[in-house]
Amino acid sequence: MKKRRQKKTANGLARILRSAKSDARRAGRWLLLAAAIIAVGCGAWKVWRHYYPATPSINGYSITGIDVSKHNGLVDMKRVAQAGHKFAFVKTSEGVTLKDGMRRTHTRNAAAAGLKVGAYHYFIFKRNGQEQALNFLEAIKGLQLDMPLAIDVEKDSKLNRNYNAEVKRNLRDMVTALREAGHQRLLIYTNGDGYKAVYAGTYDRDDDMDLWLCSFQDMDKVAHRGHVIQQIDHHGSVKGVKGEVDLNVFCGDSKQWDEFLDKSKQ
Repeated sequence: MKKRRQKKTANGLARILRSAKSDARRAGRWLLLAAAIIAVGCGAWKVWRHYYPATPSINGYSITGIDVSKHNGLVDMKRVAQAGHKFAFVKTSEGVTLKDGMRRTHTRNAAAAGLKVGAYHYFIFKRNGQEQALNFLEAIKGLQLDMPLAIDVEKDSKLNRNYNAEVKRNLRDMVTALREAGHQRLLIYTNGDGYKAVYAGTYDRDDDMDLWLCSFQDMDKVAHRGHVIQQIDHHGSVKGVKGEVDLNVFCGDSKQWDEFLDKSKQ
């Protein structure tokens, strides 16, 4: 009888140990699952912040504006001006042949609303710079403009893949052609990568070239780049614009704004 009780006790202990091991394995699996979920969540947050970064507020900046293309549809520029914005950049052309079909409507309505108007060309890396300049010049004929012509230089996943010697040559040829046509003062729009690749060391030493920087950091953190305009948001909300719109701020006060416009006169 005693031996049977001892055997039952041993069997009971074995079951308890097996159960404990099973619980430990289950707990381990739950811990691994939790760790995996946390890791995935952190990765997803980083990806989200890469494509939708936290942006500085336009509050506190006295001179703000938007940039638009045909993709924004018909914009009520009067409402944009009533919301307190002071300027609008309008896409007029791209590459060597494309012209934005809304360029005349956008510029005419912006000027009528009292906004200062600028025009920009989307630069295609592998297209001849002189031909792109000609396309830009044709696209702006008859437009009332208050700011320097802007060249949008940025990488994307389809057309513009890598900065190299060919890109820099094409950009240089475009700048030269625009200046020979009478547009001495120009703007280059680009982001941090483009600033390092094509702007710094060349155009930052050019007294007649200004920088329009795309950066979602507070202005004081990127002020060393010397830009005059900063694009701070790709997903802005502005009365008069259906859907999201790019938001920009001028990096200075009203006196500096007036000086910028005076220097912009061709």
